[in-house]
Amino acid sequence: MYIFFTVSELRLILLGDSWSEKSRIANSILGAPAFNTEEQPDFSMSVYEMIWKKKLVLINTPDLLHPRIPEAELKEHVELCVSLSDPGPHLFLLVVQPEGFTNEQEKRFCKVLELFSDQAFGHSVVLISKSKQKETLNEPLQELIRRCKYNSLIFKDNEILEMLKILGDFVEINNEKHLIVDHPSIKPMKDASSAAERGLRILLFGATQSKRTQLCNFIIEKKMSRLT
Repeated sequence: MYIFFTVSELRLILLGDSWSEKSRIANSILGAPAFNTEEQPDFSMSVYEMIWKKKLVLINTPDLLHPRIPEAELKEHVELCVSLSDPGPHLFLLVVQPEGFTNEQEKRFCKVLELFSDQAFGHSVVLISKSKQKETLNEPLQELIRRCKYNSLIFKDNEILEMLKILGDFVEINNEKHLIVDHPSIKPMKDASSAAERGLRILLFGATQSKRTQLCNFIIEKKMSRLT
C-alpha cells in the first residue's frame, strides 16, 4: 500500500488570489471536478476524498488577498476556515504564479496567515503554479518562501502522488500536529461550533462526489446568508 501521509485526516487550506487556479489544483489533487473553476463564491468551501483509507480535506477560499476587502470581512472568512478545518489545518497551500509576484501580494499572504496564528508560517507551503519552467523567482516570492521555512513545491498535474507524499513529509516535520489557531480576535463561526457541541453531523450520500459537493455548498451558502 502506498502511504501518502500517516495522519488519519489531512486538512489543507488553499490561499491565493486566483480562484480558478486554486480550484484547478484542488480538482487535480482530488481527481474529480469538485470545484467550479469559473464562478468564485463569496465563502470558503470544503471537500474531502478518501485515499487509501485516509481522509484528505481541501478547503478552498475566495480571494482573501484583495486589497479592498474590509478587515471585519476578512476575519469572518478566517473564522469560517477555522470552523471548516476544525480542530485545525495541517497545512496552508499558498498558490502563487511567479510572473509579476509583488511585494503587496507577499504582505497580503503574511497578513492572512498571521490572522490564524504566528505559527501559521511553519504550516505553510508555497505552491508554485508555473507557466514557464525556467521562470526566475523574484525577491518578494523568495521572501514568502523564506517566511514559510523554505517549504515550497512546483505544482505539476502529472505528479499528484509525489506531491501528496511531500505534503505528508511536511506534516511529519511538524510532528503530525495541526495548527492551533491562537489569534485573540479569531473564533470559529458560532453556528458551526454550537452544532459541533450539540453533536450535529450531516452525512451526504450519493452516486457522485460532484453532486454531494453541490448540496454541501448549497447548505453552507444558506448558513452564511443567515449570518450576514
